[in-house]
Amino acid sequence: MINPEHILNTLRNWKIEMNSPYNDGWVQQGFKEKLSKVEEFFKPSSKHLDTAIKKMADPEALLAYENEIELYENYGGD
Repeated sequence: MINPEHILNTLRNWKIEMNSPYNDGWVQQGFKEKLSKVEEFFKPSSKHLDTAIKKMADPEALLAYENEIELYENYGGD
């Protein structure tokens, strides 16, 4: 079962890491790109990621997104 809170926590952590002065520019850029990919996924629903996350209630969309991220992280991501 997909836990929406886990997804939200992951996105929050990515945003923190993107803005963290402890990370160098490459690391910050990596997190920015991940968040941009998520924002692009929700773009048809909303112009702003925060609004899209709040509106996210479709379990099938969550599953599809989690599977996409898992594939990305396992085969094409950092």
